[in-house]
Amino acid sequence: MMRTFREQAMIKQLQQRLRRDPDDFEAWHELGHLHEESGNLRLAAQAYEMSLKNSRSWYTYRLCSWHRLGHVYDGLNQPQKARKAYEQVIAVLPDDACALAGLGWIHAEQGRPEIAVSYYTRALKADPQDPDVCNCLALVYESIGAKDRALLLYHQALEIAPDHEHSLWNRARLYEELGDFPQAKQAYQTLLSSHPEMADAWKKLGFVSMQLQDWPAAQSAFQNAMKLAADDAPSF
Repeated sequence: MMRTFREQAMIKQLQQRLRRDPDDFEAWHELGHLHEESGNLRLAAQAYEMSLKNSRSWYTYRLCSWHRLGHVYDGLNQPQKARKAYEQVIAVLPDDACALAGLGWIHAEQGRPEIAVSYYTRALKADPQDPDVCNCLALVYESIGAKDRALLLYHQALEIAPDHEHSLWNRARLYEELGDFPQAKQAYQTLLSSHPEMADAWKKLGFVSMQLQDWPAAQSAFQNAMKLAADDAPSF
């Protein structure tokens, strides 16, 4: 609650600044950030847009506002506006990994995997240590049938961040889909060693163990899945 009160006080202060000077681009940007942090994405978008309307705004503020607008409009499920925002960044900084990854995400979501691959590849070149980009690029490769490349990228993501949950899950899932049950079992076990709370992973491990006719392992995995499900059940 204290944080909420503090945020409200900061918002009031910024609004007072803007009543005195409606062209205060710094105040608009800070207001957008506060709204974004509190989950008010529509108000955040409006504030960032107002920050950009002032032609006097500093170069760094404009770039940061375009960045944040891309994220906010993506969160609001407005891909065209998000795409425009990221393209504004790329026009100035062609190797900006965040904006490139944002464009990759948008094109992937809109069914343009080849373009998505291009943007994600550029993003990974700009920041080779980003496991999220590796994971997203792998998913796009999966969607076009390049499963071997996808596996390599999941492994690459896990070399960067061994506990990366999405890559751990996707690697195990893909091994299972490919029918490589020994590798799938090992991959699910690795996932669960880092994330033992994942009931779905225990279920998957159970099914994979059944494929391998490892009945004790299957029974143990299903028991763990049921225990987690029972722990999550609401009490009345």
